[in-house]
Amino acid sequence: NKYPHYEGIFTDLANIPPVKPVLRLSSASPAADPDGYHTLEITVANPSPNFLFDARIAIDQETQGLTVFYTDNYLSQLPGEQKSVTLRIGNKDGMAPVRSTTVRLSGWNCEEIQASLRLK
Repeated sequence: NKYPHYEGIFTDLANIPPVKPVLRLSSASPAADPDGYHTLEITVANPSPNFLFDARIAIDQETQGLTVFYTDNYLSQLPGEQKSVTLRIGNKDGMAPVRSTTVRLSGWNCEEIQASLRLK
């Protein structure tokens, strides 16, 4: 083992009960601002009685030539908690404009959920 001092520390994480979070987009087709960026607010809610651990919000950006700035892209939530995250999404210079993409939420104890997004 390369890190013997971590042996067995994270084994309890495998026992965290599963959560089915809710992902809401402020708009499924946000318009661009004068700088060419689309601003999108995402709300993640945890309606379950269990803790949501280390969930990640991501945009299919690497394969589609997008630049994305997040106010937060990893979050953990207590039962009943919700959080809003703002994204600024723009096309990379010199690449063909992207007109649609997918927002994804995945985490340690939740299955990936997706929402389609159209960029005007």
